[in-house]
Amino acid sequence: MKMTADQLQKMEELLHIRVQQYDFLRQALLAEPTEEWLYLLRKSGYFNDVPFADEEPFLKRGADLITNTLAAHPDEDKRLFNQLHWDFTRLFIGPFQLPAPPWASAYKSEERMLFQEEAVQVRKAYSKYGYASSRYQAGDESTGRPSREPEDHIGYELDFMYRLAVRAKDAWKRNEKSEFAELIRDQSFFLHQHLLTWSAAFAGDLREQAATEFYQGLADVLEQTLHLDEMLLADAKAAAAHLSSTNPKEGEHV
Repeated sequence: MKMTADQLQKMEELLHIRVQQYDFLRQALLAEPTEEWLYLLRKSGYFNDVPFADEEPFLKRGADLITNTLAAHPDEDKRLFNQLHWDFTRLFIGPFQLPAPPWASAYKSEERMLFQEEAVQVRKAYSKYGYASSRYQAGDESTGRPSREPEDHIGYELDFMYRLAVRAKDAWKRNEKSEFAELIRDQSFFLHQHLLTWSAAFAGDLREQAATEFYQGLADVLEQTLHLDEMLLADAKAAAAHLSSTNPKEGEHV
């Protein structure tokens, strides 16, 4: 049985939403905010109508905190940039003890040590797709930062999911059934075996320790988005199974 036009459109929309969600999250947590990024985020109006916010009060709360923060500061006002840059540095970089350490290993050992087994397992998942961050490099000795950033950094894990979400969306468009199914399966595995095992604890620290409503809202958005992605990936898995059980003409979805 062919998928209906509505089903096809819904799946394409879901795949696009996943790309958007992970794109925001990775940019928000990979590096310090820039004035340009804040300008583009404000201009996009993304948080004025976040997908699923109407059905998920927790997500809506986070989106509203971010929206209100952006709306309270015009583009020419540098106070927002200064506030967020300071908050990001204090939360995730240091130089003092981090209120919200952005590495999975820190939440999986009592001593909050880095470069533990979790980082090794994440590295293995990355290697299948040739993923490597440009920040896996020598650090700045003057700041005492590690010789390289651990692979289980929240920003890297989100960036990895973003890149696979883009590839899955493209595979769907090309009707590459096996590639699409494998990408969805690997993303679901990574989400459950890695991100969901520590992201709630990280979001809790971020929510409690952030000095700005922007990062408090980001904690809500992160936690709820990852749980929502469980459902989106389940829908994509069902679509992949449906595709593999049929034999359409080349270039056609069933």
